[in-house]
Amino acid sequence: MQRFDTIKEAQEAASFTLRLPDYLPEGYAFSEALVIGDLIALHYDGPGEKISLGQAAVGEEPGKIVSYGVVSVSEAPVQKVTVNGQDAGWAKCVLM
Repeated sequence: MQRFDTIKEAQEAASFTLRLPDYLPEGYAFSEALVIGDLIALHYDGPGEKISLGQAAVGEEPGKIVSYGVVSVSEAPVQKVTVNGQDAGWAKCVLM
């Protein structure tokens, strides 16, 4: 696992182009990125709970994101949501 303090550093370590949020709730800002193999987790801190966005390249074309998966690291149920017209998953979880 690698930990990075900037999105630029995480992007340099990633095997694909990171997708960044167009919008964050008021008071939230990027805090760190964790790179575990081809999985990238971007963490944002703010006045409420931490927001973590995970992404990975999936498929046969290296460097191209062809599908997404949702992984819950807790027992919390994953809710189906829509983000910018795309299906996504939302899970409230506690990371240690």
